Amino acid sequence: MYSRSVGIKNLISSAIVRRRLSLTARNFQEESAVVETREVTKDRSQQVPLETSLRYLKSAAYKQTYGNQPVWVPYRRNHKGAIPPRHTRKTCIRNEEISTGNPCPICRDELALCWATAKLGFAEGDNWSWKFALRELMTMDY
Repeated sequence: MYSRSVGIKNLISSAIVRRRLSLTARNFQEESAVVETREVTKDRSQQVPLETSLRYLKSAAYKQTYGNQPVWVPYRRNHKGAIPPRHTRKTCIRNEEISTGNPCPICRDELALCWATAKLGFAEGDNWSWKFALRELMTMDY
């Protein structure tokens, strides 16, 4: 009698488990059919033209994201421990991809004006003017 009741319990529990597994497998198949692929957002191999960056700085999307402040004002770098690192990063982008978990605002926002695109708008040997213009553009109130 005891072995028979154990057999019935095993049969019932195995039927329940099979039912759950079949439902889970069916749900998984339905979910996997809906999955969409999207581009990698950390990819920075595409160079954004200077005109596009300047239009973005004047757009409503930029105003909504940063307000009237420069891009670096809301940024706070995460670090381990209570003492912040002494030196800043040289770059957040390595091998044309964002390689850090908390990139700086200029590396994070691909449409923001960066030094590489800003330098294209000035003379080849004129290093001082493009750095000054970049600083002025980032602090201007549009």
